[in-house]
Amino acid sequence: MTRKFRTKLLGITAGICIALFAMPATVFATGVAKASPSPSPTPLPTPKPKTEISIGSEYKKVYDGKEISKSDVLALVSDKSGNGVSKFTYKWYDDDGEKMSSNPVDAGEYKLVITVSDKDPVYKGTATVKYIINSRPLEWDTSGLKASKPYDGTAAAATVKGELIVNGIIDGDDVFISFDNIEVADFPNAEVQRTVLPVTIEGAELKGDDADNYILPKNGPEIEASIRKAHITEITFPDNDNRYRAVVEESVYVNEALSAGGFETEDSVKGALKEKAAADLADKKDISTTYYTAVLQVYKDGEWVDVTTENNPADGTPVVLPYPEGTKNSSHDFVVYKMKTQGDDAGLIEVWAHTEKVEGLEITLSQGDPMIVAAVPSNQLNKGVLLGIGGAVVAVLAAVIFFKLLRKDREDTDEPEQLPEHTEK
Repeated sequence: MTRKFRTKLLGITAGICIALFAMPATVFATGVAKASPSPSPTPLPTPKPKTEISIGSEYKKVYDGKEISKSDVLALVSDKSGNGVSKFTYKWYDDDGEKMSSNPVDAGEYKLVITVSDKDPVYKGTATVKYIINSRPLEWDTSGLKASKPYDGTAAAATVKGELIVNGIIDGDDVFISFDNIEVADFPNAEVQRTVLPVTIEGAELKGDDADNYILPKNGPEIEASIRKAHITEITFPDNDNRYRAVVEESVYVNEALSAGGFETEDSVKGALKEKAAADLADKKDISTTYYTAVLQVYKDGEWVDVTTENNPADGTPVVLPYPEGTKNSSHDFVVYKMKTQGDDAGLIEVWAHTEKVEGLEITLSQGDPMIVAAVPSNQLNKGVLLGIGGAVVAVLAAVIFFKLLRKDREDTDEPEQLPEHTEK
C-alpha cells in the first residue's frame, strides 16, 4: 500500500472516532435501556411449619377382650394446636420388636409407631409410643366355701369344704383357678362360735388359654367359720387298743356321695328326711323334728379323726342321742330316720332302730349319717286315765291326812270335858 493511501485511511478512521465521541450522552443511555430490560425477581414461597404430633410417651389400659382399633389410635394423636389428625398410618410391634399383622388384644407391652401426613403440600410427623395392656384383676368368690366343725374342745382349724372360684372373667375366655390346698386359720378360742377367718390358698394359679390376660387378687380371701354345738361321748372297747368317741351335733352336712346323688345342700337333706317322717306319721299331731349327725372318731397320731373302713368297729358303736329339747321318754314317742351317705345307697332313707334310755335315744352308729328324730306326744288317753286314778288316790290320802291332823289339833287345844260330880243318895 502506498504511503499516500495509508495516510488517507487513517484520517478517515480518526474522523469517525471523533464523530462518535461528539454524540449526546442521553441518546446512548436511552438506547441501552430499550435494548436490554432487567427482569423483576420471582418471590420465594413462605415455608409451612412442619406438622408436630402431640402424643404421650406411654399409654395403658386394662385387658377387656377387645382389639385396639384405629379409632383408639386416632384418639391419641393431635397436632401442635390440639386439633385431631385424620391422615395418618400406624404400625404395631410386639415386645420382641416383631411387626404385628393385627392390632393387639391380649395383655402385654407393645410399641406403636404413628406417621401423620398433610398432602397439600406433604409434610410428615412420626412418633413412637409404648402401649401397655395390663392383666385384668380378678376377685375371690368364697360363697361356695364352708369351714365348720362340731365342738371338740380345741381351737384347731375346721376343714374347708366347697368350691373356690374367681369373679371378673370375661364371657368366652378360657380361664380357671387351680390350687394345691386351702386352709382356714385357727379359731381364736375353743368355744362354740361363728367368726370370719383368713384363708390360705397354697399353689394357686390361673390356667386356660386366656389365663395370661388375668391376675389373681394380691390378698387371700376370708370366710365365715364356725364351731357348732355338739355332744361328745367317750367310748371304751375293752378288746380294742383304739380310743374312740362319738360326736353328735344338731345339724347335718353333705358329703360327696350325697352331692352326687342330688342332695347338694343341707336344706335338701333336711327336706327329704322331714318328708319321710311326715308321711309315716300322717295320723299324728304336734310332730316336732330335730336333726342330728353322729360321727364316730378315733384318736390317731395325736388328734381325733373320723373313722374309716379300716378302723371302724365291725358291729358298730352304741351312741346316745340326747332327747330333743322339750321332750322326754315319759311324755313322747320317738321315731328315728337316717339317710345313708355311702356307696350306691347314698340318699336312701330308712328307719333306725333305737332304745329309749334315761339319758337319751341309744342307736348303733357305724358311720356318720344324717338323722332326723321325730317326736310326738304319747297317747294322752291312757296316760290321762292313769293320771286321773293316781290323782284321785292322792286326793283321798290328802283328805284323810288333813282330817287326822285337824282332829289331832283339836285334841291338843280343847279343854277336857268336866263330868258332873257324883253324890250319894
